[in-house]
Amino acid sequence: MWKKSLGVIAMAGAIGVLALSSNGCSSSSSGSSDDDGGGDAKPRLDAGDTDSGAACKPADVKSFQPTWQPPGVTLGSCSPTQIDGFITGCFADASTPQSCAAFRSANAACDKCVVTGNDGPKLGVIVVPPQGQGLPTFNIAGCLAITANDLSANSCGAKEQAIEQCVEAACTDNCPIPSSSAASSQEIDAAITAFNNCEDSAAADGCAAFNGSASCLDDLAGDGGPGAKCFVDASDPNHDVLLARNLIQLFCGGAVVGDGGSDGATQDAADGGG
Repeated sequence: MWKKSLGVIAMAGAIGVLALSSNGCSSSSSGSSDDDGGGDAKPRLDAGDTDSGAACKPADVKSFQPTWQPPGVTLGSCSPTQIDGFITGCFADASTPQSCAAFRSANAACDKCVVTGNDGPKLGVIVVPPQGQGLPTFNIAGCLAITANDLSANSCGAKEQAIEQCVEAACTDNCPIPSSSAASSQEIDAAITAFNNCEDSAAADGCAAFNGSASCLDDLAGDGGPGAKCFVDASDPNHDVLLARNLIQLFCGGAVVGDGGSDGATQDAADGGG
């Protein structure tokens, strides 16, 4: 079952531009749930052809093999005040790249837990690709693994991450997203839509085997399920703020994971899973 969650599009300018310079990190996620109808994209920011719809089709991913990257958790690295500050500085409507940079540089330990690169062995709340190769996204798969109290490579979170990685591999090179210096906002929106459509096509075709493996989400992330906190209604104008708060608290705060999780599970995540 494939249904994308909303990516970190709204605050991409604040986090994406600053991620590498702030922490030296260079990350991944589109989640899935019947409760969430948004569009997640991790496309490449590129100055190339802005007519993305014409050539934006899934590449051949028959030989694709996913690599499980468990959630990286550091409980207590962000205090309640710091979580509020992160939200205000980087996610709220009034946030700017400057306000985000100021908070992140002054709160390095918290920031290190929240923002990670997509090439690390463990992934934080916000997963950021190398500069020029995409937009930051929420780590929905990691959230699912933590809330299910299963951080293994056979977990539901790992299965969700596999379909995310597969559709990204199918579409990133063929569906570039132009930079704001190379295209209008309408052209960028059209390119993001084309990228999302490409991912849907890949999920139904070349990545179908991984798509079926993620059906465990029906129980885990349904109403009342332990993974429900990993999703926020995409139509909610505060989607990014609400989801960011949920995930930062889970990965980096001091929260006990309710209904199917425990502090022990999150500490296992901090140690790399297993």
